[in-house]
Amino acid sequence: MILWKCWRDLRVFVFVGLGWLALLLAGALAHPHMIETSPQFAPNGMDVLAAIMGVFVNVQTFTFAFLAWGMGTRGIGRDIGNGIGYWMLTRPARRPSFVWIEWLSGLAAIALLLALTGLFYWGTLRFHFLRIGYMRLDSHNHPVWVESAVSSGATAISVLCAFLLVALIFSVTHCGTTLFRHSTRGLLFCIGFLVAWLLLGWEIYLHLESWAPYYPDLLFQPFIDFPRNVHLVPHAATSILERLAVLPLFPLIAQLFLCRAEV
Repeated sequence: MILWKCWRDLRVFVFVGLGWLALLLAGALAHPHMIETSPQFAPNGMDVLAAIMGVFVNVQTFTFAFLAWGMGTRGIGRDIGNGIGYWMLTRPARRPSFVWIEWLSGLAAIALLLALTGLFYWGTLRFHFLRIGYMRLDSHNHPVWVESAVSSGATAISVLCAFLLVALIFSVTHCGTTLFRHSTRGLLFCIGFLVAWLLLGWEIYLHLESWAPYYPDLLFQPFIDFPRNVHLVPHAATSILERLAVLPLFPLIAQLFLCRAEV
C-alpha cells in the first residue's frame, strides 16, 4: 500500500524527468555535429570536453533539483495537512514506515533519473552525436581530426556528485513537509536551511576559521575540471561520506515528529 502511494505521488515527476531526457536525446540525434574545435579556438579538445562536462552536469543538477524540490512536498506530511493523512496513520502499518519508504522511494527515483542522465551524456559523446576534439598535424603535416573520448569514471563521479546535492534538497524538503504538514512550508524550510547553511559557512570562513570546528560543505560539488580531465578534489572522499551520512538525519527527524503526531 505504501509503495503504491509513493509511486502515485512521484510518478508525475519521474515522467517529467524522463520527458526532459527524451528531449535532450532528440536534440542530440537531430544535430549530430554540434561542437567542433579548431587550433585557434582550442588547441586541446580535452579542454572543451572538461568544460562541456562541467556545464552539462551543473545544468542537469539544477533541472533535477527542481524536480526533487517538488518530490519532497509529497508524502504523509502533505496528506496530514490536507486532512486525509490521519486515516492512513490508523492503518496497521507503522508510522516510521511511511517516512522511510517515502524517502527511499524518492532517492530511488532521483538515482534512476540521474543514472539515465549520465548514460545519456556518456553515450552521446561515446557514439559521436557530439563531435568534440581538435585538429593537429600528422607526420606529413596534414591536418587530422582527433576525437576526445569521455571517461566513464569521470561520468560516474559527476553523476554521484549531482545525486548527493539533489538528494539533499529532496531530503530537507521532505523533512520540512512532514514537520510542518504543508507543502509550501516544506519548500520554505528547504530554502531556509540551504541559505542558513551557506551563510553560517561563510561566517565561519571569515571570522572563525582559525579555531572553529570543521564545517562540512554540503552544497558545492566535490570535483573540479582540470584542463585534461575531471578529477576529485583532495578531500572529496571525506566530503562524499559526510553527505551520505547527513542524508538519513532528515527522515529520522521527520520520523520523530510523525510518531508524536496526534491522530
